[in-house]
Amino acid sequence: MTLAAELSLPGRLQSAAAARRHTLAWLREHSCPVDRDAAEQLVDELVSNALQHAGGQAVGMSLVLQPGRLRVEVRDPSRALPCMMPLSPTAESGRGMYLVDQLSYRWGADVLPTGKYVWFELALRPARTPTRPPQRRQSRKTAHPAFRGPRSAPTGPHPAQTLRREGTPPELNTTSRYVHREI
Repeated sequence: MTLAAELSLPGRLQSAAAARRHTLAWLREHSCPVDRDAAEQLVDELVSNALQHAGGQAVGMSLVLQPGRLRVEVRDPSRALPCMMPLSPTAESGRGMYLVDQLSYRWGADVLPTGKYVWFELALRPARTPTRPPQRRQSRKTAHPAFRGPRSAPTGPHPAQTLRREGTPPELNTTSRYVHREI
């Protein structure tokens, strides 16, 4: 199933905040299992870039929820393609496309006859499966003798403990390390 939303934004810097709010509301409305913080940051970056390079003209944004991914496209009238700038610790700007590259599953840009659109995709998180309720922990007195540890933490390095089970050939006994903490 594919869901989509379109948004037209006026050519003002305040439009980036409106795009973030719209994106978060849409993701909540459709219970989209995606990293919403990353989606918000990436929408802000692409819309801010589009507004900066659009020369005061309106920009457009599309949200498309497809099987396995969320795709966000931002359209503007400029045909100049985005590029990743070399990172400089003293630069006040130029990190935006680096963030897009690091936070998105994939991204790109396509030239249109009257501008371009820059897009990114975020992978959807797998649906949570119901988990079994936690099993009750056995008390020390009823736990299998081979798995009973000492009642206090050992001093010095953690000793290796050989687990011996009655009737088991010696070569099948196991040695393990354990850490016991008093709760």
